[in-house]
Amino acid sequence: MLLLPKFIAGFSGQFVDAYGYENFFIATAILGLPVLVLVWLAGQATFATAAEKPGGTTTPHA
Repeated sequence: MLLLPKFIAGFSGQFVDAYGYENFFIATAILGLPVLVLVWLAGQATFATAAEKPGGTTTPHA
């Protein structure tokens, strides 16, 4: 499961040499955007599930 990321990480130096550090960091930030979208969707699904239950609430109690 970790073999593919380790293989891809071996080419990061070549990417930096070809495109520069600025573009490297922009590209890695863009790769993280789908994760943020999935986290947001998971949060929305959790609130929707809580609202469907009898007595469910969409706000957490402190």
